[in-house]
Amino acid sequence: MSKSRHTQAQMSQAQEAKQLRDENTKLRKLVADLSLDKEALQSVIRETAGARSLEGGCRASVREYAFSKRRACGLMTIAVSSYRYQSSRCDEPLRTRLVELAREKPRFGYRRLHVLLGRSGGGHLVAAISTHFPEHRR
Repeated sequence: MSKSRHTQAQMSQAQEAKQLRDENTKLRKLVADLSLDKEALQSVIRETAGARSLEGGCRASVREYAFSKRRACGLMTIAVSSYRYQSSRCDEPLRTRLVELAREKPRFGYRRLHVLLGRSGGGHLVAAISTHFPEHRR
């Protein structure tokens, strides 16, 4: 083997070794990120035991693991826009009227309360009422 071929072979081996080291480094970072993601998900599941919403899990991941909102939402498989959503609807009048009706008629369920609200001029959705009603159920 001539000297030039020998140096070219050494160069190609050195380049190949460098590529392998770079690839190994990338894979180690990937494994570390995935391990952290797994730990965060297990922590959220352990703490909440299914009681908290996905948005709450995102907040916990952002707070405890210093994840970005995008990464935390990706882990919980929800859209970032859903995480950031702030309702501008004010349900306080509906809530107070519903509490009044529930106290007047304690045996009525949310469907009958919906009928009473409809008669008093509030044409509200059954779903909106049922979301406010659980705290007043017996």
